[in-house]
Formats: sequence, C-alpha cells, structure tokens
Amino acid sequence: MPNKRIVPRSIGIALCVMLLLPTLSACSFFKTDPAATEEMNEKIKAFAVLPVTTAPQQIKIDPDNDLLKGAAVLDQLLAAYFVGDKNVTMLSESQKEAMAGNISGSRLRQISEIGKQSAADAVLIVTLLRFNERLGSDYSTGQPATVAFQYELFHTETGRSLCAGMFEETQQSLSENLFTLSDAAKRGFKWITAEALAREGIQKKFSGCPYLANPAAEK
Repeated sequence: MPNKRIVPRSIGIALCVMLLLPTLSACSFFKTDPAATEEMNEKIKAFAVLPVTTAPQQIKIDPDNDLLKGAAVLDQLLAAYFVGDKNVTMLSESQKEAMAGNISGSRLRQISEIGKQSAADAVLIVTLLRFNERLGSDYSTGQPATVAFQYELFHTETGRSLCAGMFEETQQSLSENLFTLSDAAKRGFKWITAEALAREGIQKKFSGCPYLANPAAEK
C-alpha cells in the first residue's frame, strides 16, 4: 500500500491563501473607492427631476391601477419632498419636451441634453408601476392601498447610474403580518391612502441615497 503524503498544516494554509489571492484581488477591483465617491459627491451640486412616467401595460394586468392619477400625485409628492432645496429643479412635461423632445436616440442622450440646458449634474427619473387606492375608511377597508414605483438618478456627464431602487407595498393588517407592527404604529393603526403610502415610499427609498436624502422631509 503506497504511503500517503501528508501536507503540513502551515503549507496547506499557505496554498489556500495563494489560491484565494486572485479572487480577493478581483473582488477588490469592485470595491467603492471612498475618494472617488467623495469626488462624485462634490460634482453633484444640482439635479433635475423629470415628470413621473408610467408603465401603461400594468393596467391590462390590474384594471384598478390608476396610473394617471397616481403620476399626478407622485409629481406633487416629489415637489413637496424637495421643496426649499435650491439645488433641485422640478421640470414640467412641457419643459422636458422643449429641452430634449427633438433628440432621437438613447435615453442617455436626452438626459445629457436636459442636464446641459437645466444646469443639472444629474437627472432623476421615476416610473410609476402601480397605484391602487384604498377602498373603505381609516378603520375598515375592502381593499388596501398599493403603490409601486422605480427610480434612478443618472449623472448627466457620464451617464452613470448614481443610485436606483424600487418601492412596492400593499398595506397589510397585523393579523396578516406581525412584522408590520412598527409601520402600523406609525400609521396610527389605520388603513392609509395610496398617497400616504407613496409619501412613505419616497422617504424610505430616497433616504438610502446620499444624493436624494433630505433630512428636513423626513421629520
């Protein structure tokens, strides 16, 4: 029976480290460079907010989805969230069309042009997917509110996505999900409207993006 070669533990550890080095080096390539992030933060002095867009195909899936009403509500909520911030420009549909309506090609080309004309370093795009209003009252409902939207902030010079995310929630009762206790308490244990749910969604999601966070709006 041939003798088995036993590799000393220290050599085995060294081999493992050597094998892992390429992987660790590759991972380090994708780490965020604090200096680069700080430099980008310095460049983003102002940004423009485009009118909320909608996903009309969602209406076929969900007939109760009132996207037109929801888009108008979300536009108002965004304006209220950024009110008083001189570095934020809220653009109307007509302003958007005047700036980039005649530009064909990719969305990034339109974003770049809007950035130039509005003196914005970044452009925020919000797309509404669902907006189902509550049916009932504060304490009794046959259908709770549902809101879903996506957002993405683009750097106008490079086209780079600075931050993006999605909010989607249908309000649940405590009997359905005990993990909603914290939210239920904040809501006064009431069934809230779709507008109120959308407002919460904006505050929750935007607070996670350093460019969009607005401490004054979260009070």
